[in-house]
Amino acid sequence: MKKIMVALDCTPLASDVLLAAKRWVAHFPDAELTLFHALLQPDYYFSGQYAPILGFNEFYNADLTRLMEGGELEEAIVQFMEGLKADLDLPTATLKIIPGNPEDIIVGTIDNLGIELLIIGKHTRGAKPKLGHVAEALLKASAVPVMVVPETNR
Repeated sequence: MKKIMVALDCTPLASDVLLAAKRWVAHFPDAELTLFHALLQPDYYFSGQYAPILGFNEFYNADLTRLMEGGELEEAIVQFMEGLKADLDLPTATLKIIPGNPEDIIVGTIDNLGIELLIIGKHTRGAKPKLGHVAEALLKASAVPVMVVPETNR
């Protein structure tokens, strides 16, 4: 296994997913690890369901368009992902952030980069845990194996 991609959101689950990826990559010392994030519309990152993500509390009432156009949102996501890399001692992992619908962008990136394994997280919201729509779509659409990391109880 030479190319592994880890699809990350900006929730606490991201560190669990990346830790699982690090353990898996240890079995393949020459593997290239790509950390991927599909950049969504700014309001996603500030919605009541997800806030505060990335410490964006101070931006909650800010002009969200300005954040996207000025690159502040993408820069904050880069800082978040760089922090994860540092926390888990993964200095050679590369970052890839592409705007768009996660299901489509991830599948296209797998093809473009020649990825051989996709690692994703599974949120367990609600009384009956189930796969989220992104994880379910990727399991159906991916041409490569998909490793799903469950959310741990915090």
